[in-house]
Amino acid sequence: MNRAAPVELPPAPTPASPPIPPAPGAGAHAGAQQHLDRRLFHSLAWSAASRWLMQLVTWASTIVVTRLLSPSDYGLLGYATLYMGFVTMVSELGFGSAIVVLRGLSDDEVAQINTISVLSGVAAFALSCALAVPLGHYFHAPNLPPVLFVLGTTFVIASLRAVPLALLQRELQFRQLAVRDSMGAFVAAAVAIALAEMGYRYWALAWSQVASTAVVLVLTLTLRSHRFMWPQWKPLRHVLTFSNRMVIGRLSWYVYSNADFFVAGRRLGQVALGGYTFGWTLTSLPVDKITALIGGITPAFFSAVQDDRAQLRRYLLMITEGLALLSIPASIGIGLTARELVPAVFGRQWVGVVPVVQVLCLYAAIRTVRPVLNNVLTVVGETRMLMWQGIVSAIVFPLGFWFGSRWGPVGIATVWTVIYPFQFWWGIDCLFRTGVVSRAEYLRALWPAVSGTLVMCVVVLAARALLPAQLSLLARALLEVAVGATAFGAATWLVHRERVMRVLRVLRNLRAGAA
Repeated sequence: MNRAAPVELPPAPTPASPPIPPAPGAGAHAGAQQHLDRRLFHSLAWSAASRWLMQLVTWASTIVVTRLLSPSDYGLLGYATLYMGFVTMVSELGFGSAIVVLRGLSDDEVAQINTISVLSGVAAFALSCALAVPLGHYFHAPNLPPVLFVLGTTFVIASLRAVPLALLQRELQFRQLAVRDSMGAFVAAAVAIALAEMGYRYWALAWSQVASTAVVLVLTLTLRSHRFMWPQWKPLRHVLTFSNRMVIGRLSWYVYSNADFFVAGRRLGQVALGGYTFGWTLTSLPVDKITALIGGITPAFFSAVQDDRAQLRRYLLMITEGLALLSIPASIGIGLTARELVPAVFGRQWVGVVPVVQVLCLYAAIRTVRPVLNNVLTVVGETRMLMWQGIVSAIVFPLGFWFGSRWGPVGIATVWTVIYPFQFWWGIDCLFRTGVVSRAEYLRALWPAVSGTLVMCVVVLAARALLPAQLSLLARALLEVAVGATAFGAATWLVHRERVMRVLRVLRNLRAGAA
């Protein structure tokens, strides 16, 4: 039930190998800008294709494997995954993000970070071995310790690829990374299916993760490697300060982003937790895939232009506007049509979840553009603010969820909708103070999506009142979706035609350049 880990910030180029060559003239600068734009388009295209391919492979293998395994096998891996996700966040130590932001790191310093990364992986493996038996007793799962022994090896394997992966990302080699990740997904699927067919039960899931991680390591080292050097701790003090802030921020995120599930399960019981989890999953559908794609690519490009505020502003506004146009109407649309859509598609047993979906959709619409904001704040050096924001959130949100649970799952969902906008405004207010973008520019980037969504809401509510009562729930849901999509598209085209045309021209130019 854990949410996905916060998007990793890919490393930035060091002065020894900048992705954009210095350009003294305006023409050369424009050429470098067009070159980076094309790299961005290529990266998004390859990453999107890779993610969809991996998703299809995962779905197909899951269908096969679930027919061969039992719920208890998945439950055992669920315990292991809960522990592994937490330790992974700590063991990475934020060094990948440090290479993004601290662009003055020397080759020797990167080599020392490489050594520290491996040492942290070994330490995480040792911790897994030490905690395996106690965790098995705690969860009343005698088979858990050997599984943790095996999965713990992935900490060491992943630590060996951390810096080489960072180097590939700083050089914007997302095509090679997409191919690598796809190969890892195929290996994981093949191993899981083969071992499940042979009757190895939960070991099929465990060894598929180890095999995939190992294959990805080999492919990464084939593409890029880096030497090791024993750490000199004093010269790395600024890196350690940065990484400490990142680790504290991520741990705080882990606490407050999972506290609603904990409170729902603890205070309301298994049934309420199941309904709340379903509502969360449904409202997250239009957000998670898009933001994961954008969040995995854009930090490297923000890093490439972090010293050019005009370019940084351009990318921030362009990506924010595109994300908002894609995700805000989709998020609000799910909540707007949930009354008919949920029972029609998923069955009437889920009718009680509708209020949760309607409340969470407002939070999901805001969450859409948050990863881009955080990435920009990180590359401009506002990690201290992000750390304190995480600490405050780790205190405020759990207390809010505990109080909101008095009104059931809807009360917990309402806490996200009430508090999250203040947290978001804290971030954008800090962004305004950095001078990267003005308040008017940022709000102008959001306005096409917001205004089109408002029109969509009015039109759908009016259409709902006019639809014949004898229509089935499914028919009403499909008509409302069609009317809403048409209204949003028409409003955006009529009111913001010039901006839409500009986006289309940019995409057309990028495709032409890519060809």
